[in-house]
Amino acid sequence: PVFMGTTPQMILSAHMTEPPQPVTKHRDTVPAALESVVMRCLEKRPADRWQSAEELLPQLEALATPSGGVTPTDTRPMPATAAKRTRTAWIGGTAVLLSIALATTVMLATRGKDPEQGGALPVVPSQLTANPIEMSVSGAAISPDARYLAFTDPRGVHLLTLATNTTRPIPIEDPITPWKVWWYPHTDDLLVLGTDSTGIQSLWSVSMFGGAARKVSSSVMTAAFAPDGEAIAVIRAANTRDQSFREIWLMGPNGENPRLFATAEPEESFWRISWTPDAAAVAVATWETATARRGMRLDLLFVGDGRRRALLSDATLFQRWTGPLPFAWCGTSQLVLSRRDGPSFQATSNVWIQEVDLETAEVKGDARRLSQWTGANVREVSVTPDCSRIVVLQVRNQADVLVGELNSSGTEFVAPTRKLTVDQREDVPGGWSPDGTGLLINSYRSGSPDVYYRSLAFEGLEPVQRGGVSPVYAPDGSTVLYLGPGGIWTIPGRGGGARLLAEGVFRQLRCPTTADRPCVASAIEGNSYVFYSFDPSRGEPREIARTEHRAPFSGFDLSPDGTKAAVVHNDDDKIVIVDFETGEESSVTVEGWSMFEYIAWTAQGDGFFVDAGFATASGYPVLLHVDMDGRAHVLRRNPSEWHNQPKASPDGRWLAFASMPFHGNVWLIEGF
Repeated sequence: PVFMGTTPQMILSAHMTEPPQPVTKHRDTVPAALESVVMRCLEKRPADRWQSAEELLPQLEALATPSGGVTPTDTRPMPATAAKRTRTAWIGGTAVLLSIALATTVMLATRGKDPEQGGALPVVPSQLTANPIEMSVSGAAISPDARYLAFTDPRGVHLLTLATNTTRPIPIEDPITPWKVWWYPHTDDLLVLGTDSTGIQSLWSVSMFGGAARKVSSSVMTAAFAPDGEAIAVIRAANTRDQSFREIWLMGPNGENPRLFATAEPEESFWRISWTPDAAAVAVATWETATARRGMRLDLLFVGDGRRRALLSDATLFQRWTGPLPFAWCGTSQLVLSRRDGPSFQATSNVWIQEVDLETAEVKGDARRLSQWTGANVREVSVTPDCSRIVVLQVRNQADVLVGELNSSGTEFVAPTRKLTVDQREDVPGGWSPDGTGLLINSYRSGSPDVYYRSLAFEGLEPVQRGGVSPVYAPDGSTVLYLGPGGIWTIPGRGGGARLLAEGVFRQLRCPTTADRPCVASAIEGNSYVFYSFDPSRGEPREIARTEHRAPFSGFDLSPDGTKAAVVHNDDDKIVIVDFETGEESSVTVEGWSMFEYIAWTAQGDGFFVDAGFATASGYPVLLHVDMDGRAHVLRRNPSEWHNQPKASPDGRWLAFASMPFHGNVWLIEGF
């Protein structure tokens, strides 16, 4: 039926774009009526020489149209007798059927084969949603019967009927900001992950027809249904404010009889979960957070005895800004997973399918690639139980450096922010020049995180160093320091050869604005976040303080006078201040916000700039100014946009930051 009304020209152009194969190769699958037509065409040419679409088309039309070779678009309307109308309808119907048969034969004979073996059509995903960036899709799931797609965006939860391509909202009576969605097996209910007015991520049960939402579980990162729908496995935190997600709980489909099933080790954090098809185990994606090189491991945790078996450990299963990439099970033993292509900063991942021996927890054979996207990440996957259809939430994310002029108190921008980088590669700000007229920028445009300088007065980036992250100026501006292979490197500010200044594995690098204080580097050592001071000309780092590190994030900035560090974690609403001179710690509780990732002191040392995640005051990430009493002012907030790595200029006039929009839409993969 999909080909009804299609002309032979359309059929040939749609299905003969690949190198053609002789029709005689598929004679066993060709209907008799079609075979006679095709063979009459082939009689005019040797059987071993296939004709092009342009050569074959006139002959096929001459045999399949009543005009004897004149296409319908070339004829003028003519009155017909009843007999002529009958004959014309019969011939026209025959032509349509022949077109359908030809298209179907070519499609079925070539579908799903390896292109390298010839005669194959690639698996081409079809786009199901086309939301603009301000309405980016955040979660999606296909119903077990493949009839519906449920998805979430800033407007709420929506239902797309796949057969008719119609979408309607699912009205939820409770004020919930939804992020993810799953289908209850064997019912018309949905499980929604979202935040309410308390700002806590929780699971809610909602009918596909809408109505009241019923809370199932609180402090949840993600969830998965058992294949029979009788149990839910959730990754959750130990309490309502902790968001490090180090526990796996099992419970009934309505949240009844919850029990702690597994706890993460000190140097790991649970991020994704899915039941195996036999319901004997849950597969969990573990983020190894305490190592210098973050990675992901996929383990099977058996429900019966709690034993843990490693299934996959691969750096390509982890993507920058996305974290551990998603996976799902289907069939009897098939794992649908996503893998990163190339370096993590290139922001490209694709969908693969892998056969697994569930008894031995070992993969069988090679994984098969199902998609060929570039410049986009797989954020979520959802699969029908029979593996026939895969729904993919694809997200495009790329950071640019923006700068905004601040008012005297730093609580708002006095003019619209402007872009300092305009390419389609990831760019993030580094340290400001001592005079505040420009700043260093990390740009991933040449295959490595290279260092550039960007003046506020002139367009364009000036190369400084190939390779290196966390670049800063020494307080006197004479040299640039950065983290590179093996430790801290230095290069003359006006150009010259780079040299290794201090060996070690460090996380971040900062320098004060005063020349009489040392620079400071941070490192993660087990559960400790350690600070090392060093002279920017001689190196020789020495430990000066340490504080608690909590997975998955710890970030810091050095006060302008170099005497204190402000530290944030991703699991609470506090800014920890470490005094290097006394060794004492204090904290600032931020009102209504949490999930911080990066922090910067104000130029006066009387407050902070932080990026905050999903919190009580808003459902979207924001860029904040926070004073020493914890009062927060929103500087910038856009749906589906993350603001990170703020950097205040030494004179307090400017704030640079990276803006990263996340543009998500849903695609369907089938026919593989």
